[in-house]
Amino acid sequence: MTEGTAMTTAQKSSGRGVTVALGLGVAAVTLIILSFVMHLWRMDISVPFTYSGDALLFHQVAKSMIDTGWYMHNGFLGAPAGMDIHDFPQPEILNILIIKLISLFTGDYAATMNLFLIITYPLTSLIAFYALMKLDLSRTASFAGAVLYAFIPYHYLKGQTHIFLATYFMLPLALLVIMRIYSGALNFFNAGAGASQTGRKSTRISALVIAALISLTGIYYSFFTCFFLIIAGAGRSFIERKITPFLSSLILSVVITTGLVACLSPSLLYNIRNGYNPDATHRVFHDTELYSLKITKLLLPVNDHRVKFMAAIKDQYNRESSYIYRSPEHESTCSTLGLLGSAGFILSLTALLFFLESPDRKQTALKLRQQGSLNVSAVLLAVTAGFSSFVAPLVKFRIRSYSRISIFIALFSIYALMIVTDFVYESYLKDRWVTSVRFAGRVLPLNLSKLLAAAVVIIVLIAGLYDQSGLSAIPDYQTTKKIYENDGAFVAEVERALPSGTMIFMLPYMQFPEIATPPHHLRNFEYFKYYLHSKHLRWSYGAVNGREAAAWQKRVSGMEPGEMVREIKQAGFSALCISTDGYPDGGIDILRKLQRHAASKPIISPDGRAVLIKI
Repeated sequence: MTEGTAMTTAQKSSGRGVTVALGLGVAAVTLIILSFVMHLWRMDISVPFTYSGDALLFHQVAKSMIDTGWYMHNGFLGAPAGMDIHDFPQPEILNILIIKLISLFTGDYAATMNLFLIITYPLTSLIAFYALMKLDLSRTASFAGAVLYAFIPYHYLKGQTHIFLATYFMLPLALLVIMRIYSGALNFFNAGAGASQTGRKSTRISALVIAALISLTGIYYSFFTCFFLIIAGAGRSFIERKITPFLSSLILSVVITTGLVACLSPSLLYNIRNGYNPDATHRVFHDTELYSLKITKLLLPVNDHRVKFMAAIKDQYNRESSYIYRSPEHESTCSTLGLLGSAGFILSLTALLFFLESPDRKQTALKLRQQGSLNVSAVLLAVTAGFSSFVAPLVKFRIRSYSRISIFIALFSIYALMIVTDFVYESYLKDRWVTSVRFAGRVLPLNLSKLLAAAVVIIVLIAGLYDQSGLSAIPDYQTTKKIYENDGAFVAEVERALPSGTMIFMLPYMQFPEIATPPHHLRNFEYFKYYLHSKHLRWSYGAVNGREAAAWQKRVSGMEPGEMVREIKQAGFSALCISTDGYPDGGIDILRKLQRHAASKPIISPDGRAVLIKI
């Protein structure tokens, strides 16, 4: 080996070492920032961050795996037959496996789900840093872009409520593959641009592996990734006047689709054996419009912004815009890109429309245009009354929340912003101010340009994080803990009073898994709260709508109280749990009638919202 070759190898090794150190640094910095954004020092690890709504469904998944080993069937729910969730599949197998792994160490569903959400932040920034480096951004730009993407408002707004959407850490790798198709670096049929044979093989294998992993992230991210792969493949085919880039994108899309079908196969086989159940979930054409993307929601500030006048702007928009978008929990609320993401979005569109190619900015303009074309494609698909309205019937409305594409738009936009950041540095700052300093008797070079650029990036990054992390990023720890402990105390008293394995019939009957209008003040999945606190009791809630067990529960719950008690006793139930919030009169009438059949004094929850009657 020559001296020059040895120096080159040493330099590469040193460069990789610096990159690895920066990758670990970006993960560590992300955790530190997260602790301040969410006030993690206030959390109780055994109390979930979110204890309401859809979060309860995902908490149930974690507890089911702790109690039964997996989540598809749970004998503690849906009594007497047991809950079988094949009609309502959760194909996000990668997330489920991570939850399963964490639960092996914690043994507690709340700690498992809290740790899972926390881990998604450094995992997202670490993978994003790797992907952006691979896309030829500088270390500084990759670092900043990765941290910004990890803290996009979508992350904490989805939170535990839609935790399988908050876990978008695989998407930067999807961007890497999309851009390799778009740039011509990845082609399964001929040589990629400027690649050796070994490099081409490695690129192809890694693309296939990434596609397979994307298929494990669920329907939405799989579908959107396929969409952007096809856009990139079609764009590259147009540039090259060849069909092979488009065919390459189709190969990756087939891999993703095949993997997704494999994840759904238990449910598909279950439906073949037991018949298709159209009543399990209700999806209608209107949903596509209701949960569509709005450009205003992308560009306006996040709800509960830390700066008062920006919060006021968003509040006014929420109050005065169309009534279907007013809800703070509406899907489109999570679309906000933040100031820096919005800047990247606008830059990408500007490049697509106006930039003229010149020798000094040709590559920058090309990359920006590619992000612009991806963003425009996303908007055309997902915007209200966009092409999603034509796609929805083809997929039986199973993909309805097209506003979720905003997390891809955020990725394209942040990448675009970092491209411009690197361009400005390379064109106007690099090596402009270089001097030297004497230290310990040695003269050391000092690149003031790099220091200035780093300082500016840090300041802008801090401002961007401040802008993106609204006040709602902080969970309401105190209120959640109070409600959680109230339910825990009630269930603990019930478990002391009832033998192990006792079946409890829950009133009023609430449809599972979804119901458009829950009984009175109850919310979807609220009955899961009692299961989450119990160890050996069996609950009726969880029988899937459209199946025989649910039909029986619904019929029995509508009977006259005396007849209902006789019917459920014959089925093996020994107690009733009445949620008073489910009745307009607070349950006064039903409790008075059921009291005649009580075998002992009722057990009432500390807040009076739940009453257990032994029969």
